[in-house]
Amino acid sequence: MELHREFEQPGFGREVRLRSLLSELLVRLLRWEMSLGRDIGAGGLETNWQPILKALDYMRQHYTEPIYAQNMAAAAGLSKSCLKLLFQRALGISWVKYLQGYRIHRAAALLNEGRYNVTEAALAVGFDSLTHFNATFRSFMGVSPSSYGQAPTHSRKRRN
Repeated sequence: MELHREFEQPGFGREVRLRSLLSELLVRLLRWEMSLGRDIGAGGLETNWQPILKALDYMRQHYTEPIYAQNMAAAAGLSKSCLKLLFQRALGISWVKYLQGYRIHRAAALLNEGRYNVTEAALAVGFDSLTHFNATFRSFMGVSPSSYGQAPTHSRKRRN
């Protein structure tokens, strides 16, 4: 399981990636409970997850495009300030940081395939600045995207 591998491996960006994976698992669990007809708010959850689920869906559908706070908030049915607060409270990170992590891990998967160079991967996941992509990739993955793309497949899988 990806969560187990990430937990076992120390590395830069590990905490953000773990939060991201845990958030995805939590969203899946909540959706599963909702599909069974359970009222997920009845158990004393302090967070209203419906807007968060809508924001995450919007993000996953549009991560290759520029995403602005007003668009995310509109998709979630919230104001920008309410979205920021709710996202931080529910997931422990800002929606911007979550989006960056999502994009970087999608780029890492593309680089892992070996069919994309760094520039193509950056553009494919929504970065329009290669400099920003390189810095963000390094902060999450602990290596540059070009080093990541050149590493043998077996060593890449252990890192991310």
